[in-house]
Amino acid sequence: MSYRDYEDPQTLAQALDSTNSDDLRKLVALTGQKAPNRKGDMAAVIVQHLAGDRLRTVWESLDELQRAAVAETVHSGSAQFEAARFRAKYGRDPNWGSKSQSGYDYKPSALCFFFYRNSAMPDDLMARLQKFVPEPRQAAIATLDQLPPVFPRPFSRWNEERTREEGTEDVPIAVHETEGAAHRSLGSALGHRTPPTQERRYRARRTEAG
Repeated sequence: MSYRDYEDPQTLAQALDSTNSDDLRKLVALTGQKAPNRKGDMAAVIVQHLAGDRLRTVWESLDELQRAAVAETVHSGSAQFEAARFRAKYGRDPNWGSKSQSGYDYKPSALCFFFYRNSAMPDDLMARLQKFVPEPRQAAIATLDQLPPVFPRPFSRWNEERTREEGTEDVPIAVHETEGAAHRSLGSALGHRTPPTQERRYRARRTEAG
């Protein structure tokens, strides 16, 4: 069983049972089938969609960043998707779906077949994914000999046509050399303090004189 910090459904069936009907209906829509009326029947459609080799087909339909989100969780030893760690490693979040401008009309992406409450992956689903999902790439820190004049900052916003717009915009980079100032500040701070060894000797002399 994978490590969990909280009590969550540990099987796909339990995860679907704890999901509300509206969210299940949206997941069923991703399968291409018409959603049944009963919650249990909707859950059965999703279970069937992920059964056997279909699970691999659904995983392969994900984009590169979504597959990385699955891989990071499958090989992490934890059932929960670590959003902050993923963002630090890959620079952005995977596509979980889309929301309307009001934020109420949410449409999930296929990545939501793999994660449920608290962004947790069911244990039985994880065990099956471990058989074919490769380990994620190692984290690496990119270095530059010289900073570029601008930084391409990602953005996501609503435009005048009230549609979602995503892309990058160049932000000028300003370089402030602070090494010299730091050395001067340190030297100034140390210059107004009595060295520890000298202070101990002064106290010793006062003790002997006393």
